[in-house]
Amino acid sequence: MAPTSLRMDGVTRDSVTLRWDAPRDTGGVPLSGYIVEQQDGGKTAPGSAARWKVAAYVDPARTWWTVGGLVQGYEYWFRVRAENPDGAGSACALSSAVVPKPVVCKLSYNDCQISSRLLQCYYYHASQHRRHFLPGGGNLLP
Repeated sequence: MAPTSLRMDGVTRDSVTLRWDAPRDTGGVPLSGYIVEQQDGGKTAPGSAARWKVAAYVDPARTWWTVGGLVQGYEYWFRVRAENPDGAGSACALSSAVVPKPVVCKLSYNDCQISSRLLQCYYYHASQHRRHFLPGGGNLLP
């Protein structure tokens, strides 16, 4: 009863969006949700000393979650387990660590509006089909 194909859909300076596919077999019992678990690796390789902790409980209709509160430059490991009334199944884990990084966008002149107090820049996120305000801390490339 494990979810499949856990993958990163986006990484920012303090968050990661994870996506997965629902389990193919739930044992004939409907899912009650997903458990997203996180292991903090610090600035080292994945350590067996670090414990897995619950990052989120996710509704069974949703197969994605954004984990926030991460520290830029540190490694994090993630896995997801499906849960039904009988308990949680085995985990589906990422094959590599997540390392939060600054947002870097290449923008054209038409993407920015300059006022006396603020430079507002927007970027287009293809998977969400809408424009987003570029959060503070992002870097603009010419």
